[in-house]
Amino acid sequence: MAQRERTPHGADYPRKRTAIACEICRARRSKCDARKPACSKCVELEVECVYRKPNLWDREPVTAAATAALGKVDDRLDQIQDSIAALIEQVGSISRSSGGPLEYSSPLAFSPPNLSNFENIRGTFQGRAGPPSYGSLSSARPLGHRLPNLISFVAPSSLGPFSYDSSEQFFTGEVEQGNALFECIENFIASDVQADFSPQICWRLQRAFVSGFLRWMPIFGDETCLQHIQIASTSQFSGASPSSCMTLFMFAIGAMAADEHLYTEDLYQLPGFPYLALGYKILKDMRLPTGNICVYLSFAMRPVQSWHEINHVTRDCMLMLKTNWKSRDRADTDLKNRAFWVAYVIENELEVCLELPSSGIRTFQETLPLPTSPIEEEGMYFFLALISLRKLLAEVIETIGFKCRIPLLFLNEKLITKTAGHAIYVPIVAVELRNQILSWHDHLPVALQFPLDASPLFDLRRAHLRNQLFCLLSVIYWPFVLKHVEDSATQMEGTAENTVERAAVHERAKECLEWCILHLRASEGIMMQKTLVSHAALRAFYAILMVLLISYQPVQHQPPSPEIVIVIKRSLELLSMWDKVPFMREPIHRVCCFAAEAGILPPLKTP
Repeated sequence: MAQRERTPHGADYPRKRTAIACEICRARRSKCDARKPACSKCVELEVECVYRKPNLWDREPVTAAATAALGKVDDRLDQIQDSIAALIEQVGSISRSSGGPLEYSSPLAFSPPNLSNFENIRGTFQGRAGPPSYGSLSSARPLGHRLPNLISFVAPSSLGPFSYDSSEQFFTGEVEQGNALFECIENFIASDVQADFSPQICWRLQRAFVSGFLRWMPIFGDETCLQHIQIASTSQFSGASPSSCMTLFMFAIGAMAADEHLYTEDLYQLPGFPYLALGYKILKDMRLPTGNICVYLSFAMRPVQSWHEINHVTRDCMLMLKTNWKSRDRADTDLKNRAFWVAYVIENELEVCLELPSSGIRTFQETLPLPTSPIEEEGMYFFLALISLRKLLAEVIETIGFKCRIPLLFLNEKLITKTAGHAIYVPIVAVELRNQILSWHDHLPVALQFPLDASPLFDLRRAHLRNQLFCLLSVIYWPFVLKHVEDSATQMEGTAENTVERAAVHERAKECLEWCILHLRASEGIMMQKTLVSHAALRAFYAILMVLLISYQPVQHQPPSPEIVIVIKRSLELLSMWDKVPFMREPIHRVCCFAAEAGILPPLKTP
């Protein structure tokens, strides 16, 4: 074998060049991983990564533009550091809680109480010792996830037995009412009774429909409304056409919106009932969507029937989005877009109040653009603000978190296991959610802006947005109330850090009560008149009043002041205006019992 020819000295040495830091890292004197085409630090800062050429004679001199770019990077980093420091200071010592995210467990209750079981529940909770159960924060929505109700928490025993669950009675009554309503509609159709279609009545109902519904949820424009009425009038409103069906439902909704009574129990005396029955007949014959019935039932305070009808619409919307639904006709596409968002808002508001599963329409909310209008359409800004507010509500609920199927309590030596909710105590997340809600308020259009106080607002749409904002802030701060009550019950002498943390929690709990008081004081206008959103407003008002009653003394460590007593008494008066609504009678009696126990009302007479 021929001897291998030796190469010059050093020729076989591996020529691997040492990594050269990029210009940004060299200027900042930080460690650079020298990745190509951009190092990790430049990718993180979202700046252009430039490497120095290895040959000194090919190196380009540092220009003034490069120096200016480096200066901008340094300024941006300083701003980020200042923002982080400000957020840490804002959260304070709360974010250093050693317990981590806490969950306060509760049974989910969305329906009126069963007063016959009230004493048993009271005794069970008063004898219950120890703090609420805890869990961990999860970003994923688990199976059985529900939206919360503020009155449904099983909290520390010092708050009292305010949670209840009698969903069977509630849904039994509502389903029976729904069956009776449609039976009355069938009887009316069979009787061949005619409705009033005089020009004066038609004009009044059309105007009431526009002001009572289209200004809240513009599912179509005023011109479209007028076109349907004109087409239907050519057949004397008796033709079996979509326009006739649409017009009859518009008249029914207009009659309901114009009615001054908060609730009508006699089904045959429901405002616009003849138009509803005639429209339903055409609807059933032509198999058209039932969204208009849902709106009418929302006005009539029939939430379960309204949820049943809107679910048909949401399923149609989801199927539509799975098809090539975008038409060449821009107007048709816009109408479908608006129909989706109207169904989204209505179902979301009903889902907050009812223990019923979502149809799944929220999974499509990021795939569909918001509704638009080629003209300055009245009501569109409010509709967009309402959509964004309902999205914020979903974010709050996802963060607060609700899970199900855990053992709750013992009643008569029997373990009760039901769907349960968990109020998660995560202070830094609560602060961020509060900032998002206040940012939403800051960016409202001028026509919808409102002060964060209880000054009267004669525009009920703005009043509704303000009440929803106050309610959301109360929900966000509710876990601080539970945490403070638990801290007060333990009475542990901790370190100075724990003392500061408890003081900060106490301040947040007081903020919850302040938002509750603002909500009650600002709700007078929206509570004294029937609107499209009366059901959601009524539920929120009752829940906030209950929270204030049970939480004021444990948080403030003193009885309610005379000013707070006046607010509570006025709130009870407003709530009593709705005692004709069947599913509100027992809750109103219940909240009056709490007020009597607190000494705000005289003792109630036992029936």
